[in-house]
Formats: sequence, structure tokens, C-alpha cells
Amino acid sequence: MQRRWIWAAAAAVAVFVGAYVASPYWAARQLRIAAASGDTDGLEQRVDFPAVRASLKSQLTVIITQKMNDDANLKNNPFAGLGMMLMPTIINNMVEGFVTPDAIATMATQGKISKQSKPAGDTPPVSYVYGYRGLDRFGVGIKNDKAPTDRKLTFVLDRRGLFTWRLVRIEIPAEILKQPA
Repeated sequence: MQRRWIWAAAAAVAVFVGAYVASPYWAARQLRIAAASGDTDGLEQRVDFPAVRASLKSQLTVIITQKMNDDANLKNNPFAGLGMMLMPTIINNMVEGFVTPDAIATMATQGKISKQSKPAGDTPPVSYVYGYRGLDRFGVGIKNDKAPTDRKLTFVLDRRGLFTWRLVRIEIPAEILKQPA
């Protein structure tokens, strides 16, 4: 009798650990399904929009500042300082208007940055790469198979509770801003 309880407890622990480890894969799948079906409510449940916006603002500020500092034409331009002063406001307004359920759905299903989604029949082939970045952080690399190899978006999900995950960051490589989409 006692042996059955040990086996039952071991099975319960194995199921718990399996669910704990598999939960980000399930969350990423649910995010993709919500994006593909146009389920705005489902996306809003799975995305922490303020965190994604803050992440994109900081990434774009760094990328644009670096581009402005590296541009020889802007070093002697008297309006470069004005541009640097206005840059946070411009980036803030751009990101606030851009980070919407439709834009995230397009990124998740097409692997590219676009404010408007295309018709379902015009969806390009997309590859996904999944992996843990830590115990409570998970990454989903999204690559449009027709785009150059250096243009992969990465969705970063954080654990919220034992089995719940939310999208908190979208990593955009600097190469996307160098070339047209």
C-alpha cells in the first residue's frame, strides 16, 4: 500500500515538473494561435503592452542614437542637437501608435514589422526557434524565411505565476532599420 503512495507521489511530481517546463511552449503556441486567428482579446491576455512599449522605446533610442553618432554628416550639422532633443518624443509617439494587437499579430505570423496585417492567403513562410533564457524567461525567435538571415525578431516571455507566461519584450535587430522591410 505504501509503495502505491510513493509511485503516486512520484507521478504527481513528474506531471508537475513536465507542466512547469512545457508551459512556455504552450503559451507561445497560444500566442501564435491568437495572432493567426485575429483574436484581439486573446492577444491582450498574453501581452503586457506597457512592458513591450517600454522595451521598444529603449531599443529604438539606443539604435537611433548610435546611428546618429556614427553618421559623419550629422556630426557637424547644427540641427543634430535639435534632433537628439526631439528624438525621445518622436520615438514615444511612434511606439505608442505602433504597438497594437494587430501589429503584434503581424510580427508573430509574418516575422516582420508592419502596422497592418496582410490577408491570410498572403502569409509568408515563417520559422520559429524556442528556448529558455532563464528559469522565468523564454525566447521565441521568429524568422520570415524570405527575409535576410539577420532580420529575426525575438519575442521574450516572462513567467507570471507557476504556469502563466506573458510577452514582455520584442527584440528588434538593428539591421531591420538599415534595410527596407
